[in-house]
Amino acid sequence: MSVFLAKEDVQILTLLGHQFSDMVMSCTFRGMSCRNYTTWNWTSFWHYKYGNCFVFNGGQVNGVPVDILRSNNPGPSEGLNLEINIDQEEYIGQLTPQAGIRVDISKAGEMPFPLEKGVSLAPGYATMLGLRKIIKERKDPFNTKRCLNSFDRDDHNFYTRFFNVSYSSTACKESCLAYNQFDKCGCVEYRFPAEGLFNICSVTNIKTLKCLSEVQNLYKNNKLNCTQSCPPPCRLEEFKISSSFATWPSQNYEKYYQDIVIENYKKLLITKSGSHRKNVLKLQVFFEDLDVEVVSEQRSYELVNFVSDIGGQLGLWIGFSVLTLAEFLELLILLCHLAVKKCFKRNETSESYRPS
Repeated sequence: MSVFLAKEDVQILTLLGHQFSDMVMSCTFRGMSCRNYTTWNWTSFWHYKYGNCFVFNGGQVNGVPVDILRSNNPGPSEGLNLEINIDQEEYIGQLTPQAGIRVDISKAGEMPFPLEKGVSLAPGYATMLGLRKIIKERKDPFNTKRCLNSFDRDDHNFYTRFFNVSYSSTACKESCLAYNQFDKCGCVEYRFPAEGLFNICSVTNIKTLKCLSEVQNLYKNNKLNCTQSCPPPCRLEEFKISSSFATWPSQNYEKYYQDIVIENYKKLLITKSGSHRKNVLKLQVFFEDLDVEVVSEQRSYELVNFVSDIGGQLGLWIGFSVLTLAEFLELLILLCHLAVKKCFKRNETSESYRPS
């Protein structure tokens, strides 16, 4: 089935998935409504596992950069608030063992990877995701490319080529895996955005399936050189997420919420069980505070430290040697003085007892 989906046009697949207008019941950012898909620069892409994925404040629309929305104050009222309908009644039982949505929070301009880095949200709950921004600064003192300083456009990266996103090590590694699959198997998995570039592998072909499995094992064991060729950025911005949950809507509020939904959206969300908690959820994403945590990497041993240690060691040992030499000279002088003194005393004694 995945092979057939991969051969379909993305526009057709988009029409088959959940639509933004049906899925997003309410949207506010800093108290202003953001449910208008075009005005608020929402974008979307097709994901092989989750279908239609919607991106808010991604920094671009159709490959054209746009202004990034910013939050000037902490707290839920200054962030993004969403009420989402998952339409669980439309799920295909054998293909959807879980119900909910997947959220990936990343820097604007980066490719989202909801499966690899996302957070799962369950229906019937209000989920609050508090963010703290963290900046990690790495060093590459010997220019060995242990981290990447420049982010020039790389058309060999699938995600940069198709979505015009900035560099990320995850996107680079996924592209590296796809190119190795093509080199060794002559095709790539259907999950990669390779439309018009490479053939899609047929998982019904035993030989192809065995080849893909071998490449996956090499990738997991770091034998494809993907880790070395995809270093992390030297300056990385990410978010530390803390989550909290509450039942939503509450038992007494549920009937009022249903009236609001019918009045504003002309929808009836009650499921066969007589409740619509299995269909809706609330999400609040906001900054807990505006402080930025900076984790800076520095070389623990510089050239200055080396020279200082050499000077200290030389000073210690040379100083110790000089002192020891001085003590030996002092001892030698004392011994000579003592010997001379005894000789004089012996001469005086022999003279005083000389017979007349």
